[in-house]
Amino acid sequence: MQYFLRLMAFLLYWIGSRLQFIIKLCSGIKKEQIPEFNSEILGLSALKLVQKLKACEISSEEIVREYIKRIKAVNPILNAVVDDRFSEAVEEAKKADQVIVLTANRDELFEKYPLFGVPFSVKESCGVEGLSHVVGSHYRRGMKSTEDGAAIQLLREAGAIPLLVSANPELCVSWETLTFTNGRCSNPYNTQYTPGGSSGGEGSLNGAGATVFGIGSDFCGSIRIPAMFNGVYGHKPSGGLVSPKGHFPNTNQVGMEKVLQMGPMTRFVEDLPLLLDIIVGENSSKLIDSTDIDKMKIFYVDLSMRTTVLPVTSSIKKSIENACNHFSSRGNEVQKLEIKEMHNLLEIVAGKLMLFVPPSIHTNLANPEEKTTTMAEIGKHFKGKPMHTLSALYFQSLYDFRFALPIFRSDYYINIMDALETKLKETLGNDGVLFFPTFHRPAFLHNTSIIHSPGTVLTGIFNVLGLPSLHVPMGLDKNGLPVGFQIVAAPLADKNCFKVAVELEKVFGGWIPPSSS
Repeated sequence: MQYFLRLMAFLLYWIGSRLQFIIKLCSGIKKEQIPEFNSEILGLSALKLVQKLKACEISSEEIVREYIKRIKAVNPILNAVVDDRFSEAVEEAKKADQVIVLTANRDELFEKYPLFGVPFSVKESCGVEGLSHVVGSHYRRGMKSTEDGAAIQLLREAGAIPLLVSANPELCVSWETLTFTNGRCSNPYNTQYTPGGSSGGEGSLNGAGATVFGIGSDFCGSIRIPAMFNGVYGHKPSGGLVSPKGHFPNTNQVGMEKVLQMGPMTRFVEDLPLLLDIIVGENSSKLIDSTDIDKMKIFYVDLSMRTTVLPVTSSIKKSIENACNHFSSRGNEVQKLEIKEMHNLLEIVAGKLMLFVPPSIHTNLANPEEKTTTMAEIGKHFKGKPMHTLSALYFQSLYDFRFALPIFRSDYYINIMDALETKLKETLGNDGVLFFPTFHRPAFLHNTSIIHSPGTVLTGIFNVLGLPSLHVPMGLDKNGLPVGFQIVAAPLADKNCFKVAVELEKVFGGWIPPSSS
């Protein structure tokens, strides 16, 4: 355990936490309430929409127009949309309706195209042909994606209709969604708080009931943290399952496919198995069938700072306790997990991530030879001429200084990581899941991501280990902010996460609309 590294993480959190009141006071950001909705369409899962489409009880055009209407109602408050294809989506919906009406055997049609006529949204970094692919970088202003990302292409082939690309931080290197190219994205439960990052726009739209489902990307919690902050489900698939093709940034380094994954975000747990089956493509046959819920083993861990690095709030601890108590009461085996390597999460994640070198935020596409430094760019903030957000510069500085982890210790922690991976695989097997915090607290105030950044090791550990991880919503805290935790399974046992999440949704309710908060 690197005590200096942990001391720095805690001091950053301790000092910053005591400045939050001042930050909130000086931000000038007002709390705005997003409009309520009473549309039946907006309250239906993708699977239920498909049933109604198949029965001709609703049209694809109605669904698309209803979601466009909702997006236009909430986006002026949330600022989650970067670019859209609304008119094209309406035309595609009309064509889908014609096919449905003229098809004699609709069961066959929807078996071949299981999301025929259903709209969805996409994180900008994942790539949708013809839409913005700036990814928050001023060097990429005006850039459009020349092709669909691999996951998006598979969804199109399944009949789904992309509506838009949503906001992410600069080059996806922050856990709050703020850029100089698109502005600040806000949380639908409280606009003074961030929706998280880097799939912040997707989290915001999903939480606001403004998309059927979304596709995000996850390198160190970038799906699961926004899912938590916005009260929805967000799944990071097993390492290597979903192709990162079309995503930017993507270094194409060996091993990156294990760490970086595209995954679904949705308000409805019942949609997750189908969405995962589609986006994994040919790899769907590798997925292990879920264990019967009565035979599922539940594991949890000690939530002291020795494991979690930063103190976990009582509301999140309580959500895990409630879930464990429920499964214990129904007869499932519930057991505390004792693995000593779990006490080195910060060091493992830092040691592994520093082996991957992402594109520098300083790279000028028009003039790659142009040189600058992180410190020089930080200096521009004091001069009032910033080129990069402070959170992006902070992340860049972590790479510049190799996460403050001594080089001679990196191999030591990689070996610990390998031992932890082996023990978790053996413990979870084909019939076990681990309940683990997604983050140490609910959503935080805008402009405070740096303070809370050490908390991302709670999700990042499962990226570097390649284990599937699903965030599940478990209600709201006393401040009306969503809480929950992640369900982790062994590699390729993603559907065990879904099976447990279905049970938790039945008991604890799942997504709660912001208007109810």
